[in-house]
Amino acid sequence: MIPPVNTLDSDLSIVFQGPVFGKKGDTEKKRLTRNSLLSARRWFPRAELILSTWDNYGADEYTGDLEFDHLVLNKDPGSGLRKDSPPTYHNVNRQIVSSLNGLKKASRRLAVKARSDMVFQHAGMLEYFGRFPAFDEQYRVFSERVCVSQRTTINPRRLFPMPYHVCDWFFFGLTTDLLDLFGIPLFPEPLYTRWYETHPKPANDFEPQNYCRYMAEDYIWSEFLKKHKSIRHEYYSHTSSEIINESERYLANNAIVLSSSQLGVISQKYQAWAAPHLLKCYTFREWEHLYNTYSGGSQRARVDWDLIHYRIAHPLYRIFEACLQPLKPVVRPLLRRLRA
Repeated sequence: MIPPVNTLDSDLSIVFQGPVFGKKGDTEKKRLTRNSLLSARRWFPRAELILSTWDNYGADEYTGDLEFDHLVLNKDPGSGLRKDSPPTYHNVNRQIVSSLNGLKKASRRLAVKARSDMVFQHAGMLEYFGRFPAFDEQYRVFSERVCVSQRTTINPRRLFPMPYHVCDWFFFGLTTDLLDLFGIPLFPEPLYTRWYETHPKPANDFEPQNYCRYMAEDYIWSEFLKKHKSIRHEYYSHTSSEIINESERYLANNAIVLSSSQLGVISQKYQAWAAPHLLKCYTFREWEHLYNTYSGGSQRARVDWDLIHYRIAHPLYRIFEACLQPLKPVVRPLLRRLRA
């Protein structure tokens, strides 16, 4: 039985993983990791705060004035080049190492795993954990559903054929479940990062310049599931109606997909990642429908205002983007100067 919401933060470890953004002497705007830790302390004053970063950030100028209970310094496993132009790196091994080692330090029953640039705006996530009691045990793997962000939790029935693509920015659940989630093999480098240099691209591939076999999100989620179940997921766009149905059954029984406003957490680095980009993602109402369909839930059907918003915003954004295309060579350098 989940205890009342107002007792949860004393039973909570929060792991921020990744690089330390900003250092002493930088403006507050640049000190993203410090902002993240301070926001966690404000909204969860009794929580255990853990920063899991790389050993080159151990110097006082990076961590000397940061608010945490435990500092974990990891050896950087590096990242492989998954796209040559523009150069794009696959950081999944960095995420696995820093997340797992940070969670190993957690001493509380509940845990959050968050990027080191994410800030809490309220404690809304506590309202959803343990709230959905129905399960289909055949597809249940976690002891309790984890709360995840909708941000890159892709709905493969819409724009991109990407099942098992669950957002890796933020997880909230039982510490034992999150340890299980990140207790997976490292991404084979460079075999999987440069997979499509030596293997034919599938017919439904939508990113011709990408060489990797899996994205970070679907690799973490599918490798975790493969430890416990037999699933079909051989590459990031591996799709059929049966595969999509199966991926949704696992999503319904092991996660709760929530918006940033429901979770109360946002990325400082990607604040501008707004409604036009979210059309590709599941909404909370869509997840509720999956919960009713695949878990035997009884949530009342409601209008999905978020999806209506995204469907309106997406085409308008595309038109706006097309109009601005000729100005990008001028506008981008100006924006970089403003952010400096």
